[in-house]
Amino acid sequence: MMRWPFFPITVRGVLVCAAVIAALLTIAVAIGTIARPKLETNLNAAAIQQDGGFGWNAPVSLHPPAFYVIDSDGEGRVASNLQLRENGRLLGPPHSAHVDIRQRGQGRYSHWNGWLWFSASDSSDPRSNGRTYLVSATASLHPGILAAVASIDLLVLIVAWRLAWFRRALPRLATVAALVVAALAAAGLLGRINEAAGTPKDVALVVATLMHALCGCVILIAQWMAGAGLARLGLRARHAAPASVLLLGFALGLPLAAILAVISLSIPYGSAVAALVWLLCCVPLLNWRPAAGELAVVARVAVAALPFAIGFGCWIGFNWHGPTETLDGSPSGDLVYYSTSIVSLSTQLYPYRNLGYEAAPLNLYFNLLFPLIGAALSRVVTFDPFLFITAGGAASFVLALGLTLHLYIQGTGILTRGAHDRLVALVLALTILAANRYPYWVVESIPVIHAVPLTFVVAYWARQNNARARLLAFVLAVAGSALSKVVGAAVLAPFVAASAMPDFFRMPRRIRIAAIVVAGLALVYAAIVLYRMGPLNFTVAPPGPVSFSLIQHYHAGFRTVVPYLMRDVASVLLATLAFVLADWLVASAIAFGFVLFLVYPFVLQFDFVCALIILGLIACDRPDRLWKFRAPLLAALLLALAATLLTDPAGISTGLVWLACVGGTVWIALPWQRPLAWQGTGRASLAAALLLGLGLVAVARGYLVLTSGWESGVLTPQVRQIWLAVKQKTPPDALIFTDQTGIEPGLLQSWNTYAFIGARQIFVSNLYMNGVTRNNRELALEVLRENDAVLDGSLAPARLALRGRYSSYFAVVSRARHVPVEWVPMFENEQYRLYSIPAGG
Repeated sequence: MMRWPFFPITVRGVLVCAAVIAALLTIAVAIGTIARPKLETNLNAAAIQQDGGFGWNAPVSLHPPAFYVIDSDGEGRVASNLQLRENGRLLGPPHSAHVDIRQRGQGRYSHWNGWLWFSASDSSDPRSNGRTYLVSATASLHPGILAAVASIDLLVLIVAWRLAWFRRALPRLATVAALVVAALAAAGLLGRINEAAGTPKDVALVVATLMHALCGCVILIAQWMAGAGLARLGLRARHAAPASVLLLGFALGLPLAAILAVISLSIPYGSAVAALVWLLCCVPLLNWRPAAGELAVVARVAVAALPFAIGFGCWIGFNWHGPTETLDGSPSGDLVYYSTSIVSLSTQLYPYRNLGYEAAPLNLYFNLLFPLIGAALSRVVTFDPFLFITAGGAASFVLALGLTLHLYIQGTGILTRGAHDRLVALVLALTILAANRYPYWVVESIPVIHAVPLTFVVAYWARQNNARARLLAFVLAVAGSALSKVVGAAVLAPFVAASAMPDFFRMPRRIRIAAIVVAGLALVYAAIVLYRMGPLNFTVAPPGPVSFSLIQHYHAGFRTVVPYLMRDVASVLLATLAFVLADWLVASAIAFGFVLFLVYPFVLQFDFVCALIILGLIACDRPDRLWKFRAPLLAALLLALAATLLTDPAGISTGLVWLACVGGTVWIALPWQRPLAWQGTGRASLAAALLLGLGLVAVARGYLVLTSGWESGVLTPQVRQIWLAVKQKTPPDALIFTDQTGIEPGLLQSWNTYAFIGARQIFVSNLYMNGVTRNNRELALEVLRENDAVLDGSLAPARLALRGRYSSYFAVVSRARHVPVEWVPMFENEQYRLYSIPAGG
């Protein structure tokens, strides 16, 4: 102990002071985040420049106070909350594509990299039309401030965690603070949080989102139970460990769910037959006798993790839902495709047609397991396909992640060896938190909800010192990837092969032959997928690390590039660490995954996820080696985590929710191992449930406004209404023409798969999601010319060279469009009309 002239200095005293300072800084940041300054200014007419067509641009001259910035959209992010008013009237939609602003005008605007691209409400010249243009925006705390305070908090947490009193006090204080803030928000005492984001949600959406999140969890448990029954039957042991039965059951539940969905959609009384088959698959569980208490522990983990899972599902649902009867939707293009695939598959399972392009070849079914399950359920219950994917998918992901992690720990005992358990727990948590592109990606690419838990399953069986178990792991790696994230096989299969290679030639001959056959089938399947999907996916984005592409091809700014650069650096560091943490064969398979990610991250992002999870599990399996290389590994994980938290399209708030919900679920999955001696999971779960309830109240009362901001104002209730009218008022074999299409990839341009909810074949709405027109611009333009000719009345639909036969023709067009007088109006709303096109055109 040192002594200053007036008071003694102890380690405890220093840590208390540091904790108090960190807490005050965190409170200041929280207040600064909630009480954000709102700025406004008039556009200077002299600074407005012509941008072509109806488009204009001007610099945004808003000057935020110290420590604040005005966020704008940029490559890979939708961050701006700027509003543009013309003589006091709010214009929009915001975040519009610049080509839309130039070609369509009518008030569209975009705040991009500090500049405003906009058009007048009547597409006139804003420099001379005599109107005043006011821009307003709510400033945000500078990301550097957030990063600095987060770093201080993390440093204090790491240093002080060794003190027992600190470990006991911190969770309680944090929980109380969170509950107080949530209660104030629900009561409206903090005002309307994030008011500039748009229209508040209504009670109907809040209730529907909660119900869909619960539905996702129920579907997961039902699927898992049937798979576990098959696993119990296959393992032939009444006293098989829960880890073996349930982890194998998760993997077997994937093909079983696909089979049951196909039965439900394909045969008369299919839903009843599928339910009966599901019950028969569950029967073997009645004769299962695991060790006393093990199954009860798994059940407690599932119940405790439920509030975190539902909370994450609701957050994603609120931000990314589709249009409802009263609210606009802000989903991204991939999410719209997966959501409307539910309608496509339910309408016609085979052949699986591209409803958005009449001349397109038949679609493949890969990456569609969760939409297929939704299509089967839609025959029994009515639900919102967007909330099924967003809220249901996200909740299912978090619950599956927590359970598979817990079962892996229970089955392998990696936290029961007494050596460096806290470090092992920290590495596991950071690995899982960092193993993502960004939080929204788990539903934007919906196969991820199954692919990440599958990685734990494959890793569990690959580490078994048994030839049959490793062959099983290889089969699960290949077949499971085919049913979830196809590219995952590029890491999982080599990893299992590398694990088994030292003992390969000592295996029974039939095992070796089976392994070779499975490997051959995997190569054939990979070749087919590359042949069919390669042209569609490998031309979308340039190759090379994300940070390099952002600088070289998109000229992104420093703030945009930094998080991606941190992940790219982390990938190189992690690939190197693999060779000191694992055997060289296994390390080569892991490093291969990181290399694939760096070569073409747009398609191969999940290989980064697989490689990171496997490396983290292997590192935790060797605590002594982990302790030796803890510093570079923790540094690499923190670098990778930064990109996950900071790059979500809906903003950093989603990253914080990911940290809370997934971090809480990981914590729930860990503490049942005695060496950690962590208690209070029940209290944590109860606190999470209370926070969830208060958050739902705040959203329902309009005091917390959530939206992704993705192409706001495009998918409106009127768009939803017109396509539902198509489904109700046209025959199933009709062909639809629409002006909701174009050459640029917008939600109502070439990426229009929302029209699929009409469940009818469309001549052209979706040119972006098929390789035929995505890579052939001339063909796409020719198809659009034919579409315009039909809509203008100069070309009869019967004169087109069509793939199918149709009984009648209809058109969905904007109200402002002039159509031939002989067309018969069938339905209209404020934005669109549905017409019947006479047989003669």
